[in-house]
Amino acid sequence: MNSKRNIILIVLIISFSFLVFIIFLPKYFELDSFSELKKIGSFNDRIRVQIIKDSGIKYYPNDRKVVFYVVDKENIKMKVLGPLNVRFSPDTIQDIILVGHLHDNSFIASEVIIE
Repeated sequence: MNSKRNIILIVLIISFSFLVFIIFLPKYFELDSFSELKKIGSFNDRIRVQIIKDSGIKYYPNDRKVVFYVVDKENIKMKVLGPLNVRFSPDTIQDIILVGHLHDNSFIASEVIIE
């Protein structure tokens, strides 16, 4: 009798965990939108975007910045100016999280999070 109760409890816990996983996890990995950032307008906005691989990454040591291009969920292409210490290959990474703010037609990133 006690083992039946344990089995039912385990099945319920696994079912609940799976349900939470199905409902909330896809939203976590979904791309964000630059147009939503324009409404907020803070200096530490976080946005998940996709790197445009064809554009490559350009390093400017004299200006202490790196430049690359990304696209959001609405297919809006944006130039990103990031810190020089950002080192990654666009061929191996698809999505990144940028922390920073919009300035004219560019995103000034104070931090680039690679997951």
